[in-house]
Amino acid sequence: MVHGPKSAGLEQRGDEELVRLAGEGVEEALTCLVHRHAPMVQRLAARFRGPRLHAEDLAQEQTLRAVASWERLRERLKSTLTDLEYRVLMLYLNGYSYEGIAAMLNIGTKAVDNALQRVRRKFSATIWPDFRGK
Repeated sequence: MVHGPKSAGLEQRGDEELVRLAGEGVEEALTCLVHRHAPMVQRLAARFRGPRLHAEDLAQEQTLRAVASWERLRERLKSTLTDLEYRVLMLYLNGYSYEGIAAMLNIGTKAVDNALQRVRRKFSATIWPDFRGK
């Protein structure tokens, strides 16, 4: 695993931090999440599929689908939202308050609110319908 400033010590970081880093494009964070949760996914799959070999196959298949869905969603968000909307959304999803986002991006809290309102509208109208059916 290649370690850069964002990926150093990933094994010790929490899931929320890893999800945030994966959202920023740190592939090692996504890999760490997959490795961390693979045993749980395999146990759940075994309940529905029986023998271990089938459970492992099912777990791998579902993990690949989840990764592919995340990548499709992230690319779709990037292509649908403006740069500001995407940055505001990522910060908001990572738990930052409107005030915190405004300070980080050097914009007003009303601009943060407006950006999130546009994100919600765009997501409901164009992104969610495509992913809901898949």
